[in-house]
Amino acid sequence: MQWNLKSHITDHSALTIDKLNLDFNESDSKNIHFTLSIDLCQLLINHNCKSQDDVDNLMKSFLKDLSTHSHTFEESKGKYINKNNETIQRRRVVQFDFTNALLAYHNSSSDNINSKNYSVEPHIHILFDKKKRTGIGYYQLRSAIEKISNKYGLIFNFQEETASLKDNSLALKNSNFSWFNKRASDMNFQKKVLNNATKLNLEIDDAIKNYKNTGNLQYYIKTMRDFSSRLSRQNLDFFYNSVNLKDTFPLFLSDSQKNSLKILHQGSHKDIYNLISNREDKIARAYVESRYGFNNIIIDEFKKRGVNFLNINLDSSNINLNINKKITSNDKYRKTLDYCYKQDFIQALIFAKNEKDLQNIMINLGYTDFKYKQQTINNKRSRMGFTFINSRKKIVTINYSSFNLSSKDIRSKLVENFNKNISYDVKELKSAIKNYSPKSLSKTNILFEEIYNFDTSYDLTKWYIKENSTTHNIELYNETTHIVDSGNILIVKKHEPKDLIDNAILLIDMAIAKGWELDEIEISGTDEFIKCIENEIQKRRDGHDSTAVDTILSDENLESNTNDLSMNTANGNNEKSVRSSLNL
Repeated sequence: MQWNLKSHITDHSALTIDKLNLDFNESDSKNIHFTLSIDLCQLLINHNCKSQDDVDNLMKSFLKDLSTHSHTFEESKGKYINKNNETIQRRRVVQFDFTNALLAYHNSSSDNINSKNYSVEPHIHILFDKKKRTGIGYYQLRSAIEKISNKYGLIFNFQEETASLKDNSLALKNSNFSWFNKRASDMNFQKKVLNNATKLNLEIDDAIKNYKNTGNLQYYIKTMRDFSSRLSRQNLDFFYNSVNLKDTFPLFLSDSQKNSLKILHQGSHKDIYNLISNREDKIARAYVESRYGFNNIIIDEFKKRGVNFLNINLDSSNINLNINKKITSNDKYRKTLDYCYKQDFIQALIFAKNEKDLQNIMINLGYTDFKYKQQTINNKRSRMGFTFINSRKKIVTINYSSFNLSSKDIRSKLVENFNKNISYDVKELKSAIKNYSPKSLSKTNILFEEIYNFDTSYDLTKWYIKENSTTHNIELYNETTHIVDSGNILIVKKHEPKDLIDNAILLIDMAIAKGWELDEIEISGTDEFIKCIENEIQKRRDGHDSTAVDTILSDENLESNTNDLSMNTANGNNEKSVRSSLNL
């Protein structure tokens, strides 16, 4: 009988919420499957769970709430040219929810097919029809999980920031090796052991390399135990470095792991509590689970090898288990100067009744030598942004488009405030830029800021940036990606699929820094590339509509920017584009 994902999920579930439509195709390999697990130690210490029932009640409550969640988002429907020769972006509102979905919670008892030799972490399976819009990189699904997990104070493994290094290639090889050990038929397993020893030795090498690289002791022991158990059940011998893996397997320990074992064997209660507080110490986490009565594979394996542990009653109120959550793109953005500029400008727009007011407020907020920037198109002058002198005595140019605002939006707001006769007290203004805490910038980030007058939230530590002496294009590149800024076109010369989302962030930062209107960017390339760029553009939107309103504008403190624009005009093309030269 062919293995079936839906059957696997439902057959080994402690709670199943099945909302799949009757016409759901179970055999379609393109169906969307997402899993999320959570560290049991977190539930025991931070949520005061004393038993499996406590853990189950918490996780089931979370899953039920998640299954009822819904939110809306916008996605692109393409573009068209209106009668005024303007490029208009078509957008539609899409609802994300868990209709036509299967959600299931698994624990060790329910998932016994995978945990004959050990306990498994509490985990959740989510299965969608392949047509479900979950966002690039499951963005919409992750957002839903983020919102509900915040409500419960839970941090799932994919949300957690760890110090472990991960080699995706090694991880995939290790996963395939582990999966084969569990799922292969007896005949296929025997054939591999007897006839393909060279390949099997290389797979074990990779499993060891992956363990040493990540420090994931639990996963390594699970993988090797499954292999040893399979050999034993089928009465097969397999030697690796002169060790018969049917009987045992090599276990490598770092100095810090050996120190953890020493503390848990003979240390004081204070030393043990301090060790448990170290989130990165996987042996200490395993020890906590064992002291609460859970069968942990790490502790069990050490006991088999003659290691004894102190038997103490743990008091969770005396343990401070701090878990570092990954910084989201929104959190990173809030730490940038770009965010400060936007916050201050939006605040100034709340009170200003004309451009002179707006300028004075910005100066009071800390924008020294604030001046308006203008552009001229078809002999018509229009504001495009402003300049000021920053703390490093450099001129910074800010385009209104970086705030998702147009000059029409700003005029509309000024007129609205003028008609309402809005007033303000300078002392009540709160400056974001004055409270900005400078981050430690890489040399490439500093060069990027000098070239583009823009503080990107993207970490360019491992990137290089240069001006091509022949073409005078700006080139950014690292080991896997090469981006060329040739003026009106940003070209991705090469990249890897795994870099799509990160590269989209950088490309849109560059587009905003160049003053491009995001709605007018022409995108070409693979479907994945286009979707990724459009998704990033959508995340930058404010939802403001441009409204034409007449008002009195000041000509004072005006700085011209006609040279840059005339260069674009001279090229005969004002259309901006982000282009990928790849076929993925």
